[in-house]
Amino acid sequence: MRIASIDVPAVFNNQQRPVKRILTGDCKLQTTKNQSLLKSKGFIIFFVIVVMTYFTGMALQNDTILFIFKPLLVTSLLLYFISATRRSKSSLKAFVALALIFSIAGDTLLMFAGNNERFFLLGLSAFLIAHIFYIITFHKIKIGENIEDR
Repeated sequence: MRIASIDVPAVFNNQQRPVKRILTGDCKLQTTKNQSLLKSKGFIIFFVIVVMTYFTGMALQNDTILFIFKPLLVTSLLLYFISATRRSKSSLKAFVALALIFSIAGDTLLMFAGNNERFFLLGLSAFLIAHIFYIITFHKIKIGENIEDR
């Protein structure tokens, strides 16, 4: 995937050094290498536990586990993103965080879609808003980095 290998300089960190592979999670912002490595490993371990528990809930067809861990999947990604970019002053940080928050809302609302059609429409709307925030984010990166259209 071409976009995952682009180094995006100064997008999230307001510095001249590039944010390494922003889309692959190798984002070490103004922290020491050891601190960043420990935090990223901790979040990765937490995310893997959440994913494995969610898949276990799917295999066991346990609705309680699914209702708890489905929204927790994206929530763990949001927490990692906030931690990785906590010292950043970029306006893009807010757009990505809002996109993830609306994704969590969409997942949560769609879990109740079987009970009421309104939950389906609200969940779909939440995902639409999330995608609008993602589009704004990538558009701002494109403009900020002078990336030309094909």
